[in-house]
Amino acid sequence: MKLRFKISVFALILFTFSNSSKSFAQDNKFYSRINKIINSQYNISLASQIGSSFDTQMKINIDKKINDKLSISGGYINHLSTYDFSLKTTVLKNKFNAFKYPLNLYYRTNFSNQSNREIIFDKKDRFSFLHQLNLVYQLKSSTEIIFSPTYIHQNLVKTKIIPEKGIYPWDFYFLGLSIKRKVYENTTISGTYYNHISKKEVTDFVLKTGYKFNLKQNRGLRSYGISISNLGSLSNIGLLTDMGMKNSTSLKVGIHINQQLEIKNK
Repeated sequence: MKLRFKISVFALILFTFSNSSKSFAQDNKFYSRINKIINSQYNISLASQIGSSFDTQMKINIDKKINDKLSISGGYINHLSTYDFSLKTTVLKNKFNAFKYPLNLYYRTNFSNQSNREIIFDKKDRFSFLHQLNLVYQLKSSTEIIFSPTYIHQNLVKTKIIPEKGIYPWDFYFLGLSIKRKVYENTTISGTYYNHISKKEVTDFVLKTGYKFNLKQNRGLRSYGISISNLGSLSNIGLLTDMGMKNSTSLKVGIHINQQLEIKNK
């Protein structure tokens, strides 16, 4: 019920801005600036993750492209009432293009707050953030190889793992390798492998590797996807959460729907 209410409120806000009159925007400078921010193309995605020994998760996410180099997104997940905010930008794009290298480098950062997570010390326990680089190598016109070194900072959590003195809050590192291939004009398959890089005494208690296979089909402005993974969290910082989850080796099935939407006041 809470998730449906949040979705309805956001839809009402977008509808209000997109249907306001042009004359009012011209008379109100503040509204005019807001109007320029709202007017854009958006990607709205719905995702669900299901498993036999895993509480079903649902997520709504909205992605906005600011320009050719920068995009932002925000999402809500029902699990622990989690809010995700992300920023992604290109790095050294002009230099790669100048030398005609088939490479793209992206930097992504994410801030996450789990509103319903149990507090052990203070409210900072609910906060986490991520830094990630995505090095994309275009092997062929239809194939991409992606390397993703990832750093996640998460405050103290209630697990059986006791952090060593001097390293609280926790800092964890992961390395991801993905292969994405377009098999048909509107169909893409991809596979991703994650490795948890940490001290041996820590990784003995948690999942060391993760994987995900995804099938995606585009139909105009809408796309559909299905995934199989041993990782369950839909949060952008979910890698760390999944490494400490019980029964995390069991398979989870995910369903994803993405819709492109354009808001433009004439």
